[in-house]
Amino acid sequence: MKKTLALLLTLIMVLCSGMTVLAAPVTMPDGGVFDAQFYAATYPDVAAVCGSNTNLLYQHYLMFGKAEGRLPYAPGTSASAPAAAASGAKTMPDGGLFDPVFYYNTYPDVAAAFGNNEALLYQHYLLSGKAEGRLPYAAAAPAKPAAAPAAAAAPALPPGYGPGVSVLHLDAGAQFACYRLLRADGSEAFRVFLSPGTSTVKSFPSGRYVLKTAHGSRWISDAQAFGSSGIYGKSDLYYFENGGEYEIVSSAVQGDFSRTSASGFLN
Repeated sequence: MKKTLALLLTLIMVLCSGMTVLAAPVTMPDGGVFDAQFYAATYPDVAAVCGSNTNLLYQHYLMFGKAEGRLPYAPGTSASAPAAAASGAKTMPDGGLFDPVFYYNTYPDVAAAFGNNEALLYQHYLLSGKAEGRLPYAAAAPAKPAAAPAAAAAPALPPGYGPGVSVLHLDAGAQFACYRLLRADGSEAFRVFLSPGTSTVKSFPSGRYVLKTAHGSRWISDAQAFGSSGIYGKSDLYYFENGGEYEIVSSAVQGDFSRTSASGFLN
């Protein structure tokens, strides 16, 4: 081994400038991932010749250490390391990402068959491992999809309303119009204010409602329209049937209706 190491120094000493050892794996210029501090501490025979020079240590790993089964960084690298380093992946000649050390350590059955030969391990992944669900490197596990937010519960309906739906067409006619639909308990289902010549369509749970209507040549307050002394409004109790479609068109007569499209109105 001493002769091998001495040859290594002769080959690459002129190519490398002194570098301090890094405390975590880094991505090397050729795409490999290497932790010089781990390598030197784990293999003191290498450190005795290469010292702490990152390039010398990495060249030893590429030329000799990999074939000897030496690890380029500690298994289970901290997730706080750079993403490329933590994953351990390197770009293979065909452009794929693969970490032979991770693959070797994670799948002992493959390691028993192919040893630490990087090319054979990668070919196993391409031909069999991928289809078997094996990971090519540590960070290759697919992210779990975020859980779908729980659907908001539909608001509870008062007894006697729904689950059917009724439809009401509202038309202001030639004047301003106000419409309010109240449930039997006095709670409001909706209110609509329309300008002359406009209309709208409202859908709501079928059931019995009080429909308040008001119209005039100008906007009026709610109290003026529907208060105890209101002068513009009219209120009637109707039963809107499941699937029923109704139409209200304001007339020029205060608080009156010109027509309805269904006979389901019950006073």
